[in-house]
Amino acid sequence: MTAEKPAIPPIPTKRPAAPKPPPSSTGLIQWGVVALIVGQILYNAGRQSQLSAAMNPYATDSGSGPLILIGGLITLAGLVLAVRGLLRVASRIDFLYHRNGGQ
Repeated sequence: MTAEKPAIPPIPTKRPAAPKPPPSSTGLIQWGVVALIVGQILYNAGRQSQLSAAMNPYATDSGSGPLILIGGLITLAGLVLAVRGLLRVASRIDFLYHRNGGQ
């Protein structure tokens, strides 16, 4: 009886897959800018309503509190989206620089 030697697995000859480029940033930047503009319009409309109600001695509550809050939150969301889009642009530029042999 002879003992059989276990088979040696073949050495992989495949090259590692190239890294994928970061996702596109245009959608994030576009939605971020739109949200910034809409949020600022709502916020400023609420502030104007609050100021006009404060100047009118016969006015009751202007109801501008929710408008100011919603406008501020939309503006903040737009800012986050725009910054995230700009970070994607930076990572994409960095990826292309290193892929083309940059040091």
